[in-house]
Amino acid sequence: MGNCFAKTRDDGKNFKVERAGVNRLVADFQEGGFTQRVHIYSRQDSKVVKRGTVLLDPGNNGPNLITDDAMRYVHGQPTGPGITIRTYDGEESELGGEVKLCFSGPGPKKRYYEETFRHVPHIADGYDMVLNHDFHVKVYPKMIPTMLMIRAGGKKESEGIICLEHSLGII
Repeated sequence: MGNCFAKTRDDGKNFKVERAGVNRLVADFQEGGFTQRVHIYSRQDSKVVKRGTVLLDPGNNGPNLITDDAMRYVHGQPTGPGITIRTYDGEESELGGEVKLCFSGPGPKKRYYEETFRHVPHIADGYDMVLNHDFHVKVYPKMIPTMLMIRAGGKKESEGIICLEHSLGII
């Protein structure tokens, strides 16, 4: 068995594994997460670039994920066996082997990152990648989600933090 990293809830705030012929990984916004356009690069051919969307999800304590289509487009070569994950509701799902890929934001000042991903058949809402908590901490160590801060009138200072509840409740 692999690591538990998902919890199914009816409110759509967390990862959810569905059984509809093929297992699909459905990702909705986590509190504090955000999306960004991204360029995914082929390690074999520098002219092959996939433009897509990534969800940076600080609530995901599991592996980074990439869709099979995005991985194949940039000629990604998975290595090693897949893993089985189990959600808190007891469902099991298979994730593909590891694939190492390079990606960056689309702007003129590009910062390139190389991370290891597990490939999945589908990620909901058209995302091509999901980056986990470890990536979020490494790249944005001082970032506090703005939804946790209250602003008084036009002031730019924070009044306090409303809630510090971890949305996944992973132990």
